[in-house]
Amino acid sequence: MHKLHQIAPGIAALVLVTLVSFALLLVADGQTEGAPGNAVGGDIYLNGEKSDSSFTISVSLDNPIWMIQPGTTAHETGLIKLEASDAWQISVSADRADGKMAQHDSTGYVENGKKLENSLSVKTGDNAPVDLATGGLLISGPATGNNGNQEIPLTFIQPVTWSDAALPSGQVYSLDITFVASPVLT
Repeated sequence: MHKLHQIAPGIAALVLVTLVSFALLLVADGQTEGAPGNAVGGDIYLNGEKSDSSFTISVSLDNPIWMIQPGTTAHETGLIKLEASDAWQISVSADRADGKMAQHDSTGYVENGKKLENSLSVKTGDNAPVDLATGGLLISGPATGNNGNQEIPLTFIQPVTWSDAALPSGQVYSLDITFVASPVLT
């Protein structure tokens, strides 16, 4: 679990973004969900038959502490490491339908709690950002072959407004993010 701290003049708020999981789409015989920084891989079954396809993915944050200010947009970085025997795609989603970080305490989201005004977005390289209010396809590519892990830079984009409120001590803004790697079926 990565804790991202948001500190701003007049607003002292702790932000918790959890890269909750990343998974392999379809049925796999290995571990199919993992914590940030840990690799996930397994065999893919199509129509009940074991496929020769294999995928391994891990997702991490470069800096778990975010320093942001109201009236600015924070750009924080991370990394996807992917090994794929076939053409692949990665999609991203959030546990909240609005894609906004929301007030969270030690037990979970606070009912009727505060949330940031804008949703979080994620992008890779020069690609267009994926707004976590809708989620969707983040990136796709060809098999990585025998070249080992392909490293894909991530950027998390969080606009911060002056109306984003500070939270009581012991509470944070939180959002769980899920990355899913799957084969591109042709």
